[in-house]
Amino acid sequence: MEKELALDYICEAWDREAGVCVHIDHCNHRALVDEIKFCTNETAPIVCCPVNSFIATAHLPLLTECETNYQRFRKKHVDFASPEGQVIEEGNHPHSVMIGWKVNRTGTSWNCMGTLINKNTVLTTAGCTNMVKRRSPDVISIGESDVSRINDGEAQIIRVMETIRYPSYNPKTHDNDIAILKLDSNVVVNENAIPACLWRDLNRTPYYAQEVQFNKQFFTARDKNLVHNRDCKQFTSHTELTNDQMCWQEFKLHPDGSEAANCGHKGDPFISFQRTNNVYLPYLVGLYSFRDKERCASGEAVVATRISSYINWISLYLQ
Repeated sequence: MEKELALDYICEAWDREAGVCVHIDHCNHRALVDEIKFCTNETAPIVCCPVNSFIATAHLPLLTECETNYQRFRKKHVDFASPEGQVIEEGNHPHSVMIGWKVNRTGTSWNCMGTLINKNTVLTTAGCTNMVKRRSPDVISIGESDVSRINDGEAQIIRVMETIRYPSYNPKTHDNDIAILKLDSNVVVNENAIPACLWRDLNRTPYYAQEVQFNKQFFTARDKNLVHNRDCKQFTSHTELTNDQMCWQEFKLHPDGSEAANCGHKGDPFISFQRTNNVYLPYLVGLYSFRDKERCASGEAVVATRISSYINWISLYLQ
């Protein structure tokens, strides 16, 4: 430590790359494995963290707003799991958003899903936003879990004002497969439409989560478990997995007792429920990115975008 630097000061990391002085808990520990460079350790370890590996403290109020909203508006009794193949009930996953493309003046094709993260922002994968002739989505729907009931009055259908894909998204390798939809107007928050929280911990990932799936007709939910990146690279075809990606796997039992994998769709969220003040809050941990179709059918894990790697970028669009 050559000289002491205050919190949020610009610093030079051990590899001579630009960094920011942050509390060690706000820095991805993977970025500190080679050498830790301290800014100051007077009251707490303040380290020089590479710019893409920290959560800016100024963003935290925006990122924690969902926790207040969910405790206020949530349904009091929620069954997060849905019977196999059956639509989830309204209010059980109130962050779930259908993403649509207009086919004519009155018709909309609902092709993939996203997750509401504040009143006018939806998070999904870049691959989802490219599904229809590389056209950006036109509208979203929230508050209804079944396409056949979307015009019955419960759904809020809102125009997409802007689609923002991560600048270095690579559709061939699926690197940085994440996108933001900014809405033309705010969602009216109620028990059927509540933003999900974002998983912000750079150093710990929940082992269990639910994948909310959208089959272009309705939402269902499936239990999933995390596969460590090291194991995923060693035992699956995903040998080029990056630290910004993660693997999830799930099996379901058929009536005859045989096991079969359940593969999802682009943009499907992985939601982990964390208990806070006796309430289980939904945290968005990952977004379904891709899988090998044949291998997935035989049980191979799917690859998802790791949300905690993109917190700083996401927070730029939460205003």
